[in-house]
Parts: sequence; structure tokens; C-alpha cells
Amino acid sequence: MEINTRYDKAKGRYEAYTLREVLAIFEREGCKVAFRKNTHIFFLEQTNRQLKREIQNLRAYSKQLFGKYRLHLLNEKRKELEVFMAEYHTKCDDVRDKLAKIHVQRMELRKQMREGVIDNLQYQRLWMPIHKEKNEIQAELVRFEQETLREMFPDFSVSASEVGRFLKGEDNG
Repeated sequence: MEINTRYDKAKGRYEAYTLREVLAIFEREGCKVAFRKNTHIFFLEQTNRQLKREIQNLRAYSKQLFGKYRLHLLNEKRKELEVFMAEYHTKCDDVRDKLAKIHVQRMELRKQMREGVIDNLQYQRLWMPIHKEKNEIQAELVRFEQETLREMFPDFSVSASEVGRFLKGEDNG
């Protein structure tokens, strides 16, 4: 209660006003005063903005460090990656050849269907196993790529195209 009595003494001697009284005086005189009743909200918002800026800076720094870490690991496993890419290109060539043969088979089936040798139902019955084989061939290549690279780099994902760019020197930092 001493605080209140001291304030009352000061208010009696001098013209001391509470914040509400000051705002009322300004309003009577026609001054517009921007006042936040909850000033702690203002400080919290300011702190929040500052923390968001710090988070952005930390994310950028983290991304930079991860890039360096990733590049170091790629350099460390360069020989393995060269072997992988050679094997991957061989498999890609094999897949391309198999898909070309499947494409020829499909064109023959479509030609037979147009000529009336087989009807649409027979075409579907003949095409479905070939189509499944085509999908399996493509999936096998993707599985090879993903599994091999996942074994080499368990901490992050790398694609064959990224490895290719790295080995050509396009992605070296």
C-alpha cells in the first residue's frame, strides 16, 4: 500500500496522471494516440519477428552445411559412384532395347486389330501380359537405382541424374 500512498502524494503535489487519464486528455484535445492496451503483445510480436529471422538464418546455414556434407560424401564415394553409373547405363541400355521390342509387339497387335485379324477383346488379352512385363522392366530399373544409392547414402536420397551431374563436374559445389 505504500506505493499507492506515494503516488497519491505525488499526484497531490504535482500533476501526475494515470495512463488512462493521459489518453482521455489527448482525446479531449483532439489528438489521435495509437496505444496498445496490452503492450506486452507488442513486445511478444517483436520477439516473434526476431526469432523468425533467426530461424531463417539458421535454415540457410543448415542448408549450406548439408550441401558441404553431401558434396564431401559424394567425393568420398566417387569410385563407387563411377562403377554404379557404368552398371546403371548398361541396365538403361538393356531396358531401352526391351522396351523397343515391346513397342514393336504392341504396334503389331494394333495393326492386327485394325485389319480385323483380332478383335478388341483379344487385343486386350494379348496386350495385358506384355504391358505388365513393360511395367516390371521399368520398375526393376528404378528399384536397382534406389536400392543401390540407398545403400551408399543411407542419410539422404540421391538420384542417378544427380550422380551423373556430379561425375560430370556440374554439381561440385
